[in-house]
Amino acid sequence: FDVAMTEYVSILEKYPYFPEAHFYMGLTKFRQKDIEGAAYYFSEALKLYPDHMKARKGLNNVTKQLLNNGNKAYKRGDLDKATDFYKKATKYDETFYLAFYQLGVLEKKMGNSDMAIAYLNKVINIKPDFQKAWFTLGTSYEADNNLDFAIFKYSKAIELDSYYTKAYGNLGNVYISKEEYELAINTLNKSILVDPKYADGYLRLGVAYN
Repeated sequence: FDVAMTEYVSILEKYPYFPEAHFYMGLTKFRQKDIEGAAYYFSEALKLYPDHMKARKGLNNVTKQLLNNGNKAYKRGDLDKATDFYKKATKYDETFYLAFYQLGVLEKKMGNSDMAIAYLNKVINIKPDFQKAWFTLGTSYEADNNLDFAIFKYSKAIELDSYYTKAYGNLGNVYISKEEYELAINTLNKSILVDPKYADGYLRLGVAYN
């Protein structure tokens, strides 16, 4: 492996714009189980040639591993480690919306609403049809008592996924907070129509009728 890396460096000294050298350096690092090293070289290959399919596939593989490592750390309650893994994934691939989404979820969990909203808006800029980002934005705005913004975000999540039970439920809850009970009842009825076992829908309907 060390000899191979030395050879690739020599090639790049002569041909600095040759993406294949970066790609094979990434592949070498991947085989050495150096995930970050692999991510770096795959991303360098893509900077030189954005349509390099093998480099793109390689980068997708390693950033997904970083995402999975972050998710495992998150489940263990190690939020600092999770943040580190997610940020590494976005460092090497600025279009990796799932890592930005997890950063938004994590910041929301820690009570950092502004940071959560910033990350989630970045997700939407990358992938506008990712309904979970719209929903989580809604929860962030609802937590800040910015109810009109929350309504818009929940409505957008429902527009993208008409079976999004929790989005109906949360939207109904916001209408209750605004004392718009007819809208709340109509929305919550849709939530239990989508999922007849959705307990929160019935609970909130009770509040709305009360």
